[in-house]
Amino acid sequence: MRIAHFAVKNWRNFNRGRVELQLRMEGPDASFWDYRLEFSSESHGRHRPLITAEEVSRDGKRLLTRPSADDDSDAELLTQTALEQVTANRDFREIVRFLQAIRYVHLVPQLIREPDLGGETDECPFGREFLARIAGTPEKSRNRRLAVVNKALNSAVPQLEELELTRDDAGRPHLQARYRHWRQTGTGVRVVRSKMNAIFLTGRFG
Repeated sequence: MRIAHFAVKNWRNFNRGRVELQLRMEGPDASFWDYRLEFSSESHGRHRPLITAEEVSRDGKRLLTRPSADDDSDAELLTQTALEQVTANRDFREIVRFLQAIRYVHLVPQLIREPDLGGETDECPFGREFLARIAGTPEKSRNRRLAVVNKALNSAVPQLEELELTRDDAGRPHLQARYRHWRQTGTGVRVVRSKMNAIFLTGRFG
């Protein structure tokens, strides 16, 4: 599954919420998906979130519209989205697979620098395997993604010139930040490289 475009819109107030997802996929089965979910809470009882609208379209063709007649006859159905039900999401499981592939990551710089501090490294949400995953990404994809992160970070740290992946003598990967500082004398620039700051910046950005 190759994603060419992904956009999410989220609206929320104290009483209602709405999420819209637009997804364009490339490949033999190229398609454009629209998913919209609106919800509110029960006005009494357990105040559970209830679906007020759920719609799915593929290439402009509507595949799902809720509330349906079944929803109208059984209000309990509105406590679950069609997206999360395998008996209801058959026609749009591409969206389900895409959402399942998203990983939550909250990077902890110390664990990135010292991944052997304890705990499992596989699928660690705090970044124990973060550098290994970057190193294992194909070079072209890795450089493109680092350039996107670098551009976002540059708005907060204008001196940041480049993020790059390096390896030490033992072959361990490190994320290195390169800064450009103007000398106070105005005679030129001085380039400073910092591995620790690269991890810190990326962790804060994550």
